[in-house]
Amino acid sequence: MGNTHFTGRLYQLGGVPVPLDANIPFGPNSRVFFVDTTNGSDGNDGLTPEHAKATITNAIAQCTANRRDVVYVLKWATDNGETWPIPMSVAGVTLLGMQAGGPHMSSMAYITSVGNYGAITISANYCRVQHLYLACASDSYDAIGFSGTPGGTGIIECLFGTCKDAVGGGANATYNIGWTSEISGNIFTQQVADHGIYVYNPANILIANNMFSRVQGDAALEIKGGAGYPRVLYNYFSLKSDLAGGAITCGATNYGGLFMGNQANYGNTAMSNNPYLDPGTTYKNDWMLNYYGITATQPATS
Repeated sequence: MGNTHFTGRLYQLGGVPVPLDANIPFGPNSRVFFVDTTNGSDGNDGLTPEHAKATITNAIAQCTANRRDVVYVLKWATDNGETWPIPMSVAGVTLLGMQAGGPHMSSMAYITSVGNYGAITISANYCRVQHLYLACASDSYDAIGFSGTPGGTGIIECLFGTCKDAVGGGANATYNIGWTSEISGNIFTQQVADHGIYVYNPANILIANNMFSRVQGDAALEIKGGAGYPRVLYNYFSLKSDLAGGAITCGATNYGGLFMGNQANYGNTAMSNNPYLDPGTTYKNDWMLNYYGITATQPATS
C-alpha cells in the first residue's frame, strides 16, 4: 500500500498509527501525503510526517486519481497559501484529519477558510472528507460545496462551525452532491446559519447518525428536487425553536425515501408543531417510526 501498512488494530501511515475505526478506504497502491501547517513545507515530498506538506492544496495535487490516496492532516492551524475553497478535484482521494484524543470527530485539523470563500469544494467522484473541523470566515459561505455532481462522496465524522450551509448547494441543481453518497456521524453546531445539510436530487444518498445542535435555519436538513430513494436514518435534532419542518423538510417531488429512527425536539417540553414536513402528493416517501419529543409521528404535509 505505498507508504502504508496495517498492523493489528492500527494503520501505520508513514509510521503514524491511525485507529482501525477510521475506516480509511485504501487501495492496493494507495499513497499517503502528510500535511502539517506548523512544521511542513510544500517543497517536501509529503510522504512522511518529517517531510510533510504545508498545504492541503499541494498535497491533493500530488495524488493520483482512483488510486485511493489519502491526504492525512497532522495539524492545520494556519493558512500557508491554500487555494480557497480547497479543491478536492482528484477522484478517490480521502482528506483525513488526525484525531486529537477526544471524541471520534475531534481533530488536529481545525480548518477555517480565509476571505470570502467556503472551506472545501468537491468536484471529483469518490472523494471522502473525514475527522475534520470545518468552518468559514463568515456565515455567508458553505463549508462544503460542490462543482458538478460528484458521486460516491463521503462526509464522515466532521464537526461544523461558522458557515451558511454546512453541506450545501441544495437550491442549485447543477452543483450538488451526487449519487450513492453518504453523510454520517457529523455534528452540525448552532454556528451553522442556515442548513446543516441542504441537498438537491441526491439519488440513493445515505444520511445517518448525524447530530444537529440548534442549527439556525428553518430546516436543519432539507432535501429538494426529484430526489430518488434517499435513506435518512437515526439522526438527532436539537431545534432552534418550535418550528414546523424544523428538523426535516422534503420537496414536493421527492420519492422512494426511507425515513426511520429520527428524533427531534425543542427544549424540554413537547413541541406543538410537527418538525417533519413532506408535502409530496404524486411521489411518495416511506415514513417509519420517527419521533418528536417522545411522540411517534407521521410528517405534516403542508
